[in-house]
Parts: sequence; structure tokens; C-alpha cells
Amino acid sequence: MTRDEIVQMAWDCGILMRSHNNQEEPTKLERFAALVAEHERERIKTLNAPEIEKANAHIAKLEKALKELDEIYGDSPQAERIIVPALYGREI
Repeated sequence: MTRDEIVQMAWDCGILMRSHNNQEEPTKLERFAALVAEHERERIKTLNAPEIEKANAHIAKLEKALKELDEIYGDSPQAERIIVPALYGREI
């Protein structure tokens, strides 16, 4: 959720009144919107952390396997036909 979306919701539900007399009110709302947005970003990162860790572990495993296979087969013309199925567990 963006800062602008939070501010717009405040306008829409009447939390913030459209008044030219009070310049402090939007500033407070903008600070509040920034806090809400920061909290939402942290919540999303925390929620997705296990999946991100799994993906990173899988990438590291594939990179290690590729390095090992590359050390074995090097520049062999058939290296790709051997390496790709080995990484993904299927034939091409």
C-alpha cells in the first residue's frame, strides 16, 4: 500500500478534512501514512521470508551442482545435454 493510497483513504472516509486553514493535519497524516507503509513492507517481508529462503537455498544448490558438473565436463560439446537434465531431473 502506498502513501498516496493511505492518504486517499483518509480523505475518502473523512478522517482528514479538506481545509486550507489547517496545514498541520496533512503533515501528521503523511507521517502516519509513512508508518503504515513501513509496517506493511515489514509484514510482507516477514510473511514471505520462508519462501525467499527456500528459493535462495534452491538457487545455491543449483549453482553448486552446475559448478561440479562444469568441473567434470568442462567445455565438452555434450556438456549441456548432460548438465541441464542433471540439474532439473529430466531429459531434454
